[in-house]
Amino acid sequence: MNYSQRFKVSPGTTVKFHDIDPSFKDGHESHEAANDEIIAFQRKLRELQDLLYAERKHSPSGSDEGHRSTLRCHQRGQRQNARL
Repeated sequence: MNYSQRFKVSPGTTVKFHDIDPSFKDGHESHEAANDEIIAFQRKLRELQDLLYAERKHSPSGSDEGHRSTLRCHQRGQRQNARL
């Protein structure tokens, strides 16, 4: 599934939250069933955030928040994996 197209909101479009199904699961019946995919996406996100940080494109204000965010995400991932 191409989520970037499925959930894309075009400029000027009004988002109507009552049209969005809050129970959308796309093939995963539980968090546990999706866990391997979640971990893979977390890993990919960390890699992309590291690239942005390395290119100094992580924050429009020039702060170090982008890198701290990467570290927090990485730490949460370690805690989550420790619980499994």
